[in-house]
Amino acid sequence: MKDYIDYHVHTAFSDDSTYDMEQVVQDAIEKGIEELCFTDHVDYGIKKDWEWGDIQYRHGEPIANVDYPAFFEKYEQMKEKYGGKIVLKAGMEFGIQSHTIPQFEALYKKYNFDFIILSIHQIRDLEFWTGEYQEGRSQKEYNDEYYEELLKVVKQYKNYSVLGHLDLIQRYDPAGFYPFEKNKEVITEILKQVITDGKGIEVNTSWHRYKLPDLQPSTAILKLYKELGGTIITIGSDSHKPEHLGAYVQETQEKLKEIGFEYYCTEPISLAYCASRCKDILDEEICSIEVYVSGNIIKNVKSVIVPNTGGLKGIQASVVAGIVAGKSEKVLEVISEVSKEEKEAMKAFLEKVPIKVYPLESEYALDMKVHLWGNTHDAMVQISSFHTNITRIEKDGALLFESGNVETQIEEVTDRKCLNMERIFEFAQTCDLKPIADVLLRQIDYNYAIAQEGFRNNWGCNIGNTLLRMYGEDIKIKAKAYAAAGSDARMSGCELPVIINSGSGNQGITNSLPVIVYAKELGASEELLLRSLIVSNLTTIHLKTGIGRLSAYCGAVSAGVGAGCGIAYLLDQDYETIIHTLVNAVAIDSGIICDGAKPSCAAKIASSVDAGLLGYYMYKNGCEFKGGDGIVSKGVENTIENIAKLGSLGMKETDKLIIDLMAK
Repeated sequence: MKDYIDYHVHTAFSDDSTYDMEQVVQDAIEKGIEELCFTDHVDYGIKKDWEWGDIQYRHGEPIANVDYPAFFEKYEQMKEKYGGKIVLKAGMEFGIQSHTIPQFEALYKKYNFDFIILSIHQIRDLEFWTGEYQEGRSQKEYNDEYYEELLKVVKQYKNYSVLGHLDLIQRYDPAGFYPFEKNKEVITEILKQVITDGKGIEVNTSWHRYKLPDLQPSTAILKLYKELGGTIITIGSDSHKPEHLGAYVQETQEKLKEIGFEYYCTEPISLAYCASRCKDILDEEICSIEVYVSGNIIKNVKSVIVPNTGGLKGIQASVVAGIVAGKSEKVLEVISEVSKEEKEAMKAFLEKVPIKVYPLESEYALDMKVHLWGNTHDAMVQISSFHTNITRIEKDGALLFESGNVETQIEEVTDRKCLNMERIFEFAQTCDLKPIADVLLRQIDYNYAIAQEGFRNNWGCNIGNTLLRMYGEDIKIKAKAYAAAGSDARMSGCELPVIINSGSGNQGITNSLPVIVYAKELGASEELLLRSLIVSNLTTIHLKTGIGRLSAYCGAVSAGVGAGCGIAYLLDQDYETIIHTLVNAVAIDSGIICDGAKPSCAAKIASSVDAGLLGYYMYKNGCEFKGGDGIVSKGVENTIENIAKLGSLGMKETDKLIIDLMAK
């Protein structure tokens, strides 16, 4: 179990916070927080989605839900930049009312959330925190209605992970403390429903800053939850400001231990639960095991020490712990009681029984299957989406149980169908630079600065410095070296900001720095440099759009091609030169694979920029690859379409194998 986790964190994507997401991550790392989940506010009924328009303002600030595309774009950037230092999850806090449930059902289907807090912040669209809900009513009236509404919601809405600050009304009760016993009956029904649905509850550490007399939910509610068989607990600071982040999380853990709770939601425990349940189904001696896990599980469990195992680590240890010592009826307390003898038995089991781990291609961040073979029978249990959400049970190939309670992700992406090379060239030639100059100038400043940092200090494998030392400072070498140096620094933990492209810092570095180096060396005007960067950025986006975000096709290739096209514009401002540069370049380097963010990316970037440059200089010297030469087709857009098919369809099996190799 990680010791310092915060699963209720708000950022500037919540309309009641100005806390920048990146600053949250940096502060969390500095505080020693090992894992956090962003849970920004969505409150239909009183707030609108940005895409609806007609946003209302209060004191100059918008009253609106999360800008979802911007949220996920920023989240992916944070994962790429800081993933080696902290585990990050993308969640939301759904402020549900019974009449807004259909809107939340629709939202849940649109995006792939890791975690959902179900809360009630309003009833009949009346806010608690402003006092308008309580105004003119007795303390009994507004407390009774609050818990009745909460019961109604948990009976109808199922797509959540935990129930947030269950007794929130206590925080905003103008009449003071209201005894738990007066609503114990309905609270019991709420907790029974939560437990039956395999969900959990949150302990919200903001009780301390709001100066409440007890935990939230109260100690009495937590004890009742445990008595009823509840096991799933998360802890969240409900932070909106730096001073809130992670506050009193560890103190709350100690209070929970005093009540009798030992473990909180983590992937290793979920795997142990899955394996323990599968052992119950098989009900005979186990001869061999196969485990199938999504990429998220591989990343989050592979190097984690499993609680109560004597220091055993990883996926196999999690499964064996559940098999040897697990009590599946305790759910996420499945290995809370382990004897010294059982710890020794785990080690012996690992040496005796073969366990194979395979990547599981899934639309869910959390997805796992444990398949056990005995002497005469076999059994399989699958958990998807949430830590305890068993979705399928099989024995000897026969289906024993299947749940339909897992929604299909419908991904919403920006429509880029209007892009083609002719329009990109025309836009670069004629557009008004004023609306976009700021971001392009920042791309120049930020990305050039991180390249200089890559040269100054011993970052990564020093690909940038190696290129300059071994090959000299010819402009073509410098173009590759600066891009590589920027990646050297970024992939090894440098926190300098960069302007990204297609959701990737490396791609932003790759498609811009070679163009910037050429412009500086040749004394090009600022306007020409900005228009050249338009070509490099949009060409990269155009290539990457068809390939998709998740592919074994290395994104640096698209960005290196974009850089070559940007340089072609800088030097010639000629459409034919640009499109022949693109075709030549993709024909050279389209075999480079993506096997994750790491120091070797800098070398791949250098190779990709070299292909972009070679593509340009080939055409300038009367040479070109023509339709029929491998994946090259007649017409630049046809070639781009071929690359899209190669990256999105042709490399699917390659991507699976890469994850398989990384999982070993």
